[in-house]
Amino acid sequence: SHQLTSALLPVLPLEHFPKCTVVVKVTILQDDGSCLSAAITAATLALVDARVDLYDLVTSCTVAIVQKDEHDNNDNNDNENDDNNCVYLVDPSEEETTGAQAIICLAMTP
Repeated sequence: SHQLTSALLPVLPLEHFPKCTVVVKVTILQDDGSCLSAAITAATLALVDARVDLYDLVTSCTVAIVQKDEHDNNDNNDNENDDNNCVYLVDPSEEETTGAQAIICLAMTP
């Protein structure tokens, strides 16, 4: 909930609501690996649907960084010091996030 709050707080003009509390509740029915990104996007759309003033919309995307398999490397590339030994998967599944070296959730305003 802290990550969801930190993603949405910068776009809420709180000075317009001095005596109000904005409550956003998200229910996760199934986690396929990108639930935080889906929650940020759904919460933004819920605030827009409720006609809450926002500075901008928040969109989100999850990226998983996984190690390349040995058989995925090209045979003609003999450089063992290859800096590009990772694959970046956008909107990874739960299986892909399990074996990931890192998972990044990027929330931004367009």
